[in-house]
Amino acid sequence: MDFVGDRRSGSSAGIQTTSAARCRFGRVLADCLDDFPVVETDFAPQKMKRKIIGYDKDDENDWRAKLECRHYQHLRHKPPLVTREWILSEYGRREKLGAELECKKCDE
Repeated sequence: MDFVGDRRSGSSAGIQTTSAARCRFGRVLADCLDDFPVVETDFAPQKMKRKIIGYDKDDENDWRAKLECRHYQHLRHKPPLVTREWILSEYGRREKLGAELECKKCDE
């Protein structure tokens, strides 16, 4: 039986030899990969935390927080997925001044 298979003996013989060749190739490849060590690390990129220093509204009338790095981050109250009732009241916003948020722009 050859690698491609004998057409006179039917198509299944060609498939069997091809799959057998793939298995042999997979074992050789797996043996080669054993030579390379796998290194696991606990490295997780730190998110940049910035304090809220103020608030304003964007063009679509959504609240956004002004962060100490001078970037803005939207703070929407869109239940049930995002619940931030505190952003709707002056008292709630005042209470969150100084709280830290992850600044996505600083992370970039």
